[in-house]
Amino acid sequence: MNRIISVIILLLIIGCTTQNKAEGPKISSPAVETPHEITFQEINSGAFYKSQRSGSGFEVINEDEGFFDVVIWLGKKNTGGFSLELINTYIDGKTLVLFVKENPPKQGAIVSQAFTRPWKEYKIKTSQLYSDIRLVLK
Repeated sequence: MNRIISVIILLLIIGCTTQNKAEGPKISSPAVETPHEITFQEINSGAFYKSQRSGSGFEVINEDEGFFDVVIWLGKKNTGGFSLELINTYIDGKTLVLFVKENPPKQGAIVSQAFTRPWKEYKIKTSQLYSDIRLVLK
């Protein structure tokens, strides 16, 4: 019985993460160059984003001249272990297209048995003009 309780506690610890809200934005991946002088990098502003909407989507949360921050989410998942990754961007006419890869848990991985809502925040820089943004999940 103690062994089962120890395993459950260990899984809860592994499944939980914390963020220090006192620090400023942290860059957690190098900037990625794409065609048309578009760069993007994952950031962690320390803010908790409430992606309570159903399904996948995105929201521009901060826009400045040539830069904007976008939050991308996958919607509700039945277990932990899911993640997403912005893998490419390009301009199609006047539309900025964001290609996002959904990464499911690895086969046989131990994951938390709880509903999760995976999301990430990215800073995107572009010198190209666009009037719309489209999200493409791969």
